[in-house]
Amino acid sequence: DNYGTDDFSGVIDEVRISNGARYTEDFTPYASFESDEDTLALYHFDDFDTPDTLTDSSPNANHGTVHGATYVRVDQNLQPLRQGDAR
Repeated sequence: DNYGTDDFSGVIDEVRISNGARYTEDFTPYASFESDEDTLALYHFDDFDTPDTLTDSSPNANHGTVHGATYVRVDQNLQPLRQGDAR
């Protein structure tokens, strides 16, 4: 069983941690999540001014510290932008 031993290779744009299940079947996620009464933490991963801090956008202030991440600016299709492209 190799569960949890592989590195993640991909893009994470939004993470919302809730105190219960949000979906019971397939769904299309919103482009940007919002906090509500069930949100424990909400991370947008778009605060490039403080790359070592993971800012919780919920009222709960569950901020974190980022270690070893590489930030890549992407377009609306989650494709990497070239150096100098505007976001």
